[in-house]
Amino acid sequence: MKKIFLFGRLVRICFIFSFVFIIYAMLDICFQSSFEFKYIFLTVLVLAFVVFGMIWIYSLGLCFNYKTDRLILILGITKDNHFERVLSNIEAIDIEKNLNIGFHFVLKHKNGYAEKIEYKFYRISFIEEAQYKRLTKQISKMKL
Repeated sequence: MKKIFLFGRLVRICFIFSFVFIIYAMLDICFQSSFEFKYIFLTVLVLAFVVFGMIWIYSLGLCFNYKTDRLILILGITKDNHFERVLSNIEAIDIEKNLNIGFHFVLKHKNGYAEKIEYKFYRISFIEEAQYKRLTKQISKMKL
């Protein structure tokens, strides 16, 4: 199974380093304050946010599973944002930009039907163009 992540590696590395810094700062606050309850609670809250953020970043992606003949679009954490299609019925996959809001994944089926699946960015940044180029490059290398 091959994954194409929607966030670039640079974003992930910066995200991890900033979370490590936040955890270090929160633990330092706990040690400096002689383990007061409010600082321990705040540290646990930050750690929960870190775990949620890591799951969110590493769960997003586009998966090709050639053994089971499935294409899986994972565009969110919940099951409502998981789209699974039969890979042998898909003729081509295109990505269209949606005016700095997100992407439209256009799945062209062999019977002529074109399906659009939308992915919206939660935060618009300079990374959108790099994601678009990387995704189109990776999809062009896939065996469809």
